[in-house]
Amino acid sequence: MEESKDTPKYFSIYIQSAIAMIIIQLLHKIVEELGTALILGDLFFIPSIYFTIAFIIGYMLAITLIVFKNKWGLIIGIALGIESMVQPILIHVILAWPKNPIYYPIFTFMQGFFVTYFCYKAYKNLQF
Repeated sequence: MEESKDTPKYFSIYIQSAIAMIIIQLLHKIVEELGTALILGDLFFIPSIYFTIAFIIGYMLAITLIVFKNKWGLIIGIALGIESMVQPILIHVILAWPKNPIYYPIFTFMQGFFVTYFCYKAYKNLQF
């Protein structure tokens, strides 16, 4: 049976899962880390707000590029996922700042791992 030209083309399951994990990480950055960066930036005069906003823009750029079927969105997603894996180790484990429960760095690390994993799988099986 032939596909008609009017049939909509959907993204592969790899692309859908990568987009879903990037959206989850983007919402985590907006809800949790943006508020923390605002508070800590005011208290300690640290430009952490600029880094947080840069990463939020990066996640939005990755989603936009993936939706427009550009492979660079997946590469940006991999880089931001690696950043999300390094961040809890650097800030929460090494600096012990801010004081969060032990599951918080593990939760953030796993989110970064899944973003990296799904973006890598989508890049490897690139089927736009």
